[in-house]
Amino acid sequence: MSDKKTEDVITREFDAVSPDTVSEAEEEDIKIYEPKEKDSSEDIRHTRILDFEQHKAKHKKAEEKPAVMDGQLTFDGMEEESADKTDEKSVEEQLQDVRREKVENFRLIENEGLRLSGEEEGAAAQTTPEEADVLEDYNSYAETAAVRGELVYRRRGARIGLLVGAFLEFLLLCLMLVAQSAGGGGEPFFFLGANLLLLIGVMLTSHRVIADGFGAILHLRPVADTVTAIGAFAAAIHTVLQFLTPVEVANGEVTLYCAVAGFSLLLAQSGRVFRLTRIMQNFRMVSHKGDKYAARYVEEGKGRDLLGRYLPTVGAPSVAYVKKSGFLTRFMEHSYDDEGTETMFCWFAPIVVAAALLVAVAHALLGGETANWWSAIGVFTAAVCAASPAFAVAGANLPLCRAARALLRRGAMLIGWKAVETFKNTDALLVDASEVFPSENILLHGIKTFAGARIDEAILDAAAVSIESGGPLAGVFRRVIENRTNMLQEVDTLLYEQDMGLSGWVGGRRVLVGNRRLLENHGVDVPSRDYEMRYTKEGRQLVYLSTGGDLCAMFVVSYTADSGIEEALHRLTSAGVTLLVRTCDPNVTAECIREVFHIDEDMVRILDAAAGRVRDALVLGEEERSDAVLACNGRLEGLGFALSFCRRLHKRIRATGVLQMVSGAFCLLAFAASVAVGQMLPPLFMVANALIWAIITALSAGFLWEK
Repeated sequence: MSDKKTEDVITREFDAVSPDTVSEAEEEDIKIYEPKEKDSSEDIRHTRILDFEQHKAKHKKAEEKPAVMDGQLTFDGMEEESADKTDEKSVEEQLQDVRREKVENFRLIENEGLRLSGEEEGAAAQTTPEEADVLEDYNSYAETAAVRGELVYRRRGARIGLLVGAFLEFLLLCLMLVAQSAGGGGEPFFFLGANLLLLIGVMLTSHRVIADGFGAILHLRPVADTVTAIGAFAAAIHTVLQFLTPVEVANGEVTLYCAVAGFSLLLAQSGRVFRLTRIMQNFRMVSHKGDKYAARYVEEGKGRDLLGRYLPTVGAPSVAYVKKSGFLTRFMEHSYDDEGTETMFCWFAPIVVAAALLVAVAHALLGGETANWWSAIGVFTAAVCAASPAFAVAGANLPLCRAARALLRRGAMLIGWKAVETFKNTDALLVDASEVFPSENILLHGIKTFAGARIDEAILDAAAVSIESGGPLAGVFRRVIENRTNMLQEVDTLLYEQDMGLSGWVGGRRVLVGNRRLLENHGVDVPSRDYEMRYTKEGRQLVYLSTGGDLCAMFVVSYTADSGIEEALHRLTSAGVTLLVRTCDPNVTAECIREVFHIDEDMVRILDAAAGRVRDALVLGEEERSDAVLACNGRLEGLGFALSFCRRLHKRIRATGVLQMVSGAFCLLAFAASVAVGQMLPPLFMVANALIWAIITALSAGFLWEK
């Protein structure tokens, strides 16, 4: 191109990227799709949420029934045997298509409400069959408003339940303190009735805790909430039985544990709030209609052994990469999956209940003259309430919730424990050089032409080769030509020569774009080293252009670090994750990345041509649907943070479970010791113990964790 107009366009763009006018790139945030308020509240009332696994069998059975739906349209004459068979078949096929399209998103089941995998909200039991839609999971963008509305409804209900429960628990604590200071319960029936009603109120606001706790017993997999639920029911039953002994209550000879059980329910309910907050934050990323890339590992037989040669690991390496996905599936299922501590409490819960029962039996048999089976009920109740690991769910979800919020700002999503468990042992991450150095972080400082070459022609030749290769310099030249790729000639036989640069044919001429070694390898004269030193100050690099065997131009560029990517790479390398970089830019070397990002050079490996082709084959194309486990918007910043979080979160979440078990065991042993000496621990001590250990667990989980 030699006309004046095009040359002016290139000159203007070149001036725009000169060092005098280039501003520092701002930190990029995820562009979250913000729905209107109307969408957020649409159809969120009178809904019922049922467990995913509980209804899998129901749907399977329903799908086996003949494809007949209520309200099916009929046409006059279709039942007549004389009707035309071809028309009947055509109409029937249309009806089947309509029914199939409806069933894909919503399934109408009698007496059921809007369902998502996860918890059940009993407040919507009054939903009529006509209003009841069944949504097993988030399956398409068309369901965004419905799922968002349901999640808003769940979180609002959990928060209201927590606030109401906190108020009722405050009243319970006041009753407990008044009884202790007065040495008795005063009017016994009023005292017992007030405690019982307030405890029942807390149980109703935390009904999911109780339902999950007893439901886990039915599935033979007790959880932390199992101990809390048993303690709440034991406290309620113990309070009811005291109506038979009002004199002892009035004299202060009976201790009630309603306040202890209510406080445990309150701590457990806070875990639901953290969980739903995490799910809501992740849903913003999943429902966003922009580009999404799902993380996964390189499978055996797909170049894993070849990539493993770059790593010092023994055995099969765990190499992660991301692939573009049209939609992220199984969001609700993975969100409500095991949160990292359930397997730990599967054996701890029955041991605690059995130990509490043993303490009660020992008290009845060996407690002296005042001990009997009647008083053993109170001992069992106190022991279970004291040993309840009530903050376990909150402790597991608190770091996940904070991680979800931090990653959302960086355009990434970590679904929960599923992602942590999957990617906690990542050895390496496959990336392209253009991800390490986005186009806005490569500056073109100037162009030096040789042998009378025209600057516009030099730019177009270099742009054609660079854009075709897709390397880091592609974005630079796209900006120079204002993304008008129609001006470029077709590139033929494009090759990347390792550590040297690109060669290809443009308009019947061989074009070379690379370092001096590339030109020397092809017999092209290059400037002296002393001449180069005049342009390579302050970390600047040179890119040569040769056309038809002659040196045409020299581009002066520099590579700068994005602050978000730099922090992500620091976290990745600190976690022991090696960066495997595929590049077609000879200036992007391990030394260059180390100097720009200030990271350990040993944690960066530049892939050769064979390994680079493996990476290209893995990320090529777009998958229609991928599991919603760990995903990002394509930027290395979010992906790096997410992978580094996985290692840290695995230890933190496990630590919260251990702390809650230590809390329960400590208080149970202390209570058993007090029973042995004939002086049981007061309820206030149990409440204070639960609060202190909840604070310790929160701090360990990362309550003050950096964002």
